[in-house]
Amino acid sequence: NVKHQYYNGETVNVTCVSPPSRPAVFLKWWINDQEVNVDYFYQVEPKESVDGLSISSSILKFTARPDHFKSGRMKLLCEAIISQAHTLRSEEILVSSNSSPLQKTIFSDFGAR
Repeated sequence: NVKHQYYNGETVNVTCVSPPSRPAVFLKWWINDQEVNVDYFYQVEPKESVDGLSISSSILKFTARPDHFKSGRMKLLCEAIISQAHTLRSEEILVSSNSSPLQKTIFSDFGAR
């Protein structure tokens, strides 16, 4: 697991990038196993790779609150949905509530689900 730290009240700003696919995937976010409302993330227009596949990305941005930290930790997860039959999930990112903050993380370690 990758670990990062944020302060309560700080802006969390993370980006998820999918592996190339066809069709382009829809990315959604989870915080502590709760699906994130679409108002808190932005789906970037997919980019076409040299082999004609699409690379999708999504930016999650919100203000960290005490209720985001369960036992001092917040779990972030990005899910790539290609179809109802095929979903990929990123590596879980654990965020703790102290020390120096990180503003942006790009990750694309997806595994089949």
